Amino acid sequence: MMKVLLFFEETKSRKETLALGFFPALLTALWSATLNLRNMERLLTAIF
Repeated sequence: MMKVLLFFEETKSRKETLALGFFPALLTALWSATLNLRNMERLLTAIF
């Protein structure tokens, strides 16, 4: 019983760390995407 609880806690903490690593990565990806869109707009306005 104790081993099962320990295993559950481990997997839970692993999921939490994955989520903690995933959300900042997602935010940075979205941020860079918006920046890239703005840069693309600038390039297009400069070209045309």
